[in-house]
Amino acid sequence: MRENNVRNLLLTMYTPYMTTSNLIRHITGFTGSNAIVVLSLDDKHYFFTDPRYDIQAEKELNGGLFRIHTCVAFTKIFEYMKESGIDRIHYISDITPYTMVEGVAQGYCIPTDGSDILGDLIECDKQEVYVYREKFSGDSYKLKIARVLRELLKNNQEFKEDSVFLITSVENISWLLNIRDADDHNTVPAVLGKVLLFGDASLTVFIEGDFIDSSLDHELHSDPDINFVNKEDFNQQLNNSLFYDVTTIMCTDVRDKGQHINDPITRLRAIKSHVEIANFIHIHTIDSFVLTDFLLNYINLGTYSEMSASEHLLSLRSAHKLFIGNSFVSISACNGSSASIHYHPTKGKDKKVDRGVYLLDSGGHYLGGTTDVTRTILVGQYDVSEHFKQHATRLLQGFIDMHTCVFPCGTSGKVLDVLSRAPLWRLEYNYPHGTGHGIGNYLNVHEGPCGFSSSTELQANMVLTIEPGFYCSGKYGIRMENVVFVKECGNGWLKFEPLTWVPIDLRMFHLNTLSKEQLLWLSWYTREVLKRNSKLGLSGNAIQVLLSDLETISLII
Repeated sequence: MRENNVRNLLLTMYTPYMTTSNLIRHITGFTGSNAIVVLSLDDKHYFFTDPRYDIQAEKELNGGLFRIHTCVAFTKIFEYMKESGIDRIHYISDITPYTMVEGVAQGYCIPTDGSDILGDLIECDKQEVYVYREKFSGDSYKLKIARVLRELLKNNQEFKEDSVFLITSVENISWLLNIRDADDHNTVPAVLGKVLLFGDASLTVFIEGDFIDSSLDHELHSDPDINFVNKEDFNQQLNNSLFYDVTTIMCTDVRDKGQHINDPITRLRAIKSHVEIANFIHIHTIDSFVLTDFLLNYINLGTYSEMSASEHLLSLRSAHKLFIGNSFVSISACNGSSASIHYHPTKGKDKKVDRGVYLLDSGGHYLGGTTDVTRTILVGQYDVSEHFKQHATRLLQGFIDMHTCVFPCGTSGKVLDVLSRAPLWRLEYNYPHGTGHGIGNYLNVHEGPCGFSSSTELQANMVLTIEPGFYCSGKYGIRMENVVFVKECGNGWLKFEPLTWVPIDLRMFHLNTLSKEQLLWLSWYTREVLKRNSKLGLSGNAIQVLLSDLETISLII
């Protein structure tokens, strides 16, 4: 930094393709997925993360080296740095999103060449790429290109048939061309690259990798309207009058005369086709059975640690031919560990799961879709406190209220968010994370733009999660999460249809404080869990547990 006359250097968690890198983990040891670091030649460095990771950051970082701050919006970082007397900050254009520095006073944020300071730490490995078959992707790439062009021409007067649109979101590129990274350990199997979409439906494509199945990628490479080029040739075609979406672009790709328009792919890929919804129903049926079997027949044996429990679950999922790999690193947390929202066990330091509160947040990528499910259960002979039951019950009420709501077309997730939070608000508690997020089709388990923190209107066939939580620091955490899809119910109204069918541990709640409508839904859901999982061979012991749960509910109704 001294050699490059850089006193304060801002570092992000991004690669040049806006995917997550290990740069900050390498420098700080922080294992979370959202952080910004400002390295300084002065006495201390600065570390910023969001409220989900406050406990984790305190544990993983050296407080003597870093000033640790939590903030909801990273755009506030520069205000804080100015107030702290920092007169200017350098940033690396390749790994800094344009929206992060947009609007910051000129001369305060100064671009610099990252290779001079970080060397190969910001380089990306080459990928092996394969074509995601149409029976799983839902539509052909040609149909998708036509839909995207129609949206661009319809919604942007400036975009003409001779215009050029730069696509930089790797998830949008992977969706558009029906391609995925072949590495089954990659939890976000998007293909690194960039695409130029021309108004005549032709494409220039740069991919950071090689196709591994010539029989499947033949159609792409033989298509006269698709031109695959190397990185240098691609960059030469980036003229000053490009159209691009500034929310998905790095500073290095911004052009003097570039024009911002919303990338329509982001919304189009969130609205799943009928083929995709059918696939999602199928793979969630499979995944729900695996989880139900694991939670009712295995975890209560008392022989697992946090780490071995998640490893065993992975082995059960892997037995299915459509399973590819985990959709994120599982959160397997017992007692006090469950209060850390993004806790991950490590071998040798993980707790034994034999008595207490156990939270499991896990998911899988399958050919045909992605899952993400959380359940909190009681393990062993364990009596929870009144404080626990009171908050768990309110959480369950919000969970049910969101599942049962009916809402008019045009409603955003942000409008509905209060349904899940309101019961806990009455106890003056607000969980420090979103109520739910969109889910991709074997892409990103956290997919925009839909969700309960978003102003995007919910539409039929959007897939998202419902996941309220409660966290008592150092003692326990409670979270429940289902995947649902938005379904039309006639006359301009919509509702949520569950895709997840995994039992809810009724021992955690004061069931007699639920309304009759809430109890009826809980009875219906438990009956569906029993029916659907029994068809796949659920054990007699598990069936008895669910039958007992149904009897417990019926006695209260």
